[in-house]
Amino acid sequence: MMRPKLRFAPGQGLNYPAYTFKTLADVCEIRREIVDLSNLSDVQFAEYSMPAFDSGKKPKVIFGSEAKSGRISICGDVLLFNKLNVRKKRIWNVRNSPDNSVCSAEFIPVIATGVLQDYMYYAVSTDKFTKTVEECSSGTSNSQKRITPSIFLEQKIACPCSQEQQKIASFFTALDEKISIKNATLKSFTALKADTMSRIFSQRLSLGTNGPWKVSLLKDVLDVERGGSPRPIDKFLTSDPDGLNWIKIGDAPIDGNRITSVKEKILRSGLSKTRFVRKGDLILSNSMSFGRPYILDVDGCIHDGWLSIKNSKNVFDVDFLVYLLASQEVKRQYRSLAGAGVVTNLNKDLVNKVILSYPTLREQKNIANILNSIDEKIVIIKKQVATLEKLKEGFMQQMFV
Repeated sequence: MMRPKLRFAPGQGLNYPAYTFKTLADVCEIRREIVDLSNLSDVQFAEYSMPAFDSGKKPKVIFGSEAKSGRISICGDVLLFNKLNVRKKRIWNVRNSPDNSVCSAEFIPVIATGVLQDYMYYAVSTDKFTKTVEECSSGTSNSQKRITPSIFLEQKIACPCSQEQQKIASFFTALDEKISIKNATLKSFTALKADTMSRIFSQRLSLGTNGPWKVSLLKDVLDVERGGSPRPIDKFLTSDPDGLNWIKIGDAPIDGNRITSVKEKILRSGLSKTRFVRKGDLILSNSMSFGRPYILDVDGCIHDGWLSIKNSKNVFDVDFLVYLLASQEVKRQYRSLAGAGVVTNLNKDLVNKVILSYPTLREQKNIANILNSIDEKIVIIKKQVATLEKLKEGFMQQMFV
């Protein structure tokens, strides 16, 4: 067995004893008491389910009549390990579960007996452990693969002495608390941005307007073009050494609302000049699932499945425009203009029919400044979360080997 690269020393020149390696069957047990809630239709239960985990790790309060299948009774402290699709790591470290608690049958309820539960939680949350149990999963498809409780219990984890387990668990718990606080702050700023945009673009909030907002068809104030159809990328070196930037949304570095650079080039030949995109233009996916606009900080060309929006009439402040086109007011028009109420793809004709409401350029800049300041906060907090998560991952790789 490999040994950890990083240890918690107790101080005063002493060392903790070497890790031992034990199977989970040696240090925990699985309790599966199936309960039929349909016989308890008027009783309230705290339900630990996959959707509840994904929605912020808060159990949902249900009545027994709401349960369409059996649940597993849990009580006190328990570790819930997802046996379905283990690579998603839906591992729930439950402390002091309330009375009448139950969990989904898609969890393996684990009770720590020979190891600290908090330490075991981090030990089974490592990428190495996930990869091992995923290789033991069985099922008809990747999204439906499961592990069995017996396979879970066969796995080995490193077990330091209880004092070191406590130090390791406390260290990672503190890191998780920092990440949780940052994520809560991020959620608050995201909600603030959504609320501010809603109030601004529904004109319930004014920022020094000099009169009523103007109303125009999008096609009357903006030029919309489809992307180009480039020749193969691998030929540009011999035919056109300068080439043209090839902007791929999935790969392009994005800083807030802006695409700041590109990684590839294509041939210039065969492309209409109207299909080039220039610095300051916006690009918009033709798919609603990816359909937010981005400002370009580079010249280039986009795929013909994308739309470019050119502010050639200079009616808009470009930073304001990107927020306007990302607003719920515009997205609702997409759905309405599509007729059926569900938009799967945007096209030039549909986008051109959108009605835009906008204030003076001066107020546009005020609005953009406020929303940009919120976005800057969001970007900073996201980077802080990413740094903490990377730090946690690095320490886990060194402590759990």
